[in-house]
Amino acid sequence: MTVAPEKFIAARKASGMTLSAASELANVTVQTYIAREKHLEQFRICELEGVYEGLNKTGKSLLREGMCEIFLP
Repeated sequence: MTVAPEKFIAARKASGMTLSAASELANVTVQTYIAREKHLEQFRICELEGVYEGLNKTGKSLLREGMCEIFLP
């Protein structure tokens, strides 16, 4: 199953988070983070956890919705 990355990207943007900031929170390089946003199945839970902690309320909600689309289709 392929899930579109729009909610993950929207969560980051809604929080005013740059790719650089997200990659730092995920503890990966910017290039790796960009690849993860394009191919969500490559994200590790610990990476998403780091990003989630840096999101605002709206961003957290969007990320949760995206996660539900992956795990609870």
